Amino acid sequence: MGRILFLGGIQALGVTAVFFWHIHASGIPYSDFTEDDTVYREAITLVQAGIVVSQFFNALAVRTDRQSVFRIGLLSNPWLLAAGCFGITLMAAISYLPPLQALFNTAPLAATDWAVLAAFGALPAGRGGNPQVVAAPPPDDDSEGRNTMRVIIAGCGRVGSTLAVQLVAEGHDVRLIDRSGRARRLLPAGFPGRFHEGNGYSRAVLEAAGIEHADAFVAVTSGDNSNIVSVRTAKETYQVPIVLARIYDPRRADICRELGIPTIASVRWTVHQIHQMLLHRHLTPELTFGNGETLLLRSLLPDYLTGRRLTEFDVDGEIRVVEITRAGRSLVPAHSTPAEPGDLVTFAVAATALGRLRGFLDKELGT
Repeated sequence: MGRILFLGGIQALGVTAVFFWHIHASGIPYSDFTEDDTVYREAITLVQAGIVVSQFFNALAVRTDRQSVFRIGLLSNPWLLAAGCFGITLMAAISYLPPLQALFNTAPLAATDWAVLAAFGALPAGRGGNPQVVAAPPPDDDSEGRNTMRVIIAGCGRVGSTLAVQLVAEGHDVRLIDRSGRARRLLPAGFPGRFHEGNGYSRAVLEAAGIEHADAFVAVTSGDNSNIVSVRTAKETYQVPIVLARIYDPRRADICRELGIPTIASVRWTVHQIHQMLLHRHLTPELTFGNGETLLLRSLLPDYLTGRRLTEFDVDGEIRVVEITRAGRSLVPAHSTPAEPGDLVTFAVAATALGRLRGFLDKELGT
């Protein structure tokens, strides 16, 4: 609200100053003006055009709190840009077309008038729309040289509270947000992080939690819609570098990924893990990527494969040997590296190729 009043005040003072400046520059006494006077009509048109132009730049300015709109890209929101250009085009028509001039009592503006209005309107957009000079906050702890982050977590349930405790133990600055003050009970006694009661998408709550200087924002509430709105607010309004959301509905998770928001789709991930454990019980994933489309698996190599080149196990686009642990030492296999007894091999494998990988490993396992 403060920023809106600040920009509105600048706009009001600016268009008023333009009105009186134009009349003063004409040299005609104020008492001699009438509504039909050309200079008076030009001054009124300048006020109208000034409001339109400054509102256009104001809309650009309020998109970002942390940096200039020119840094995040004028074309990053083409619909907003198109709407602003349409408004300015309509104002130009009111200024130059005789039927509209008669209707609105306007007059044609010179190119220099438009240039002055554009320069004035661009000032708040260039500053990011924030009337305050934002300085980097002093560190909240006395850590020396540690690469710590400020992480805001929306949702203090089992996942949020457990994640918060782990991050705090690693020395990070953690702020928790939850609609229920009772959620604080899930935190251990003496928890050093901060707790804020409210919605994770409320700007007032986010700013109280220090969102302007956050390095990461994680939304793990029980509601998909709340999580989506929260991470979009953190990403698009406050430009938080890292945002993550837990989404239960796989379809909504896909939409988030299309918007450039990483998600953890709980249902899809759980189904995938159970499926793999049921059908590929000898292949336990060390690491999964995306929603489980690609996995890293480790397996002892069956004896019948001893002596074969490890690159023979590669299947283009499906299976790749990426590492071997041999006699306690890890190595990246060369093209000619042969398999030896006791090799523990790490495979990068597409989930759709797990059956093929299991096929030649299970010959030794006897399943």
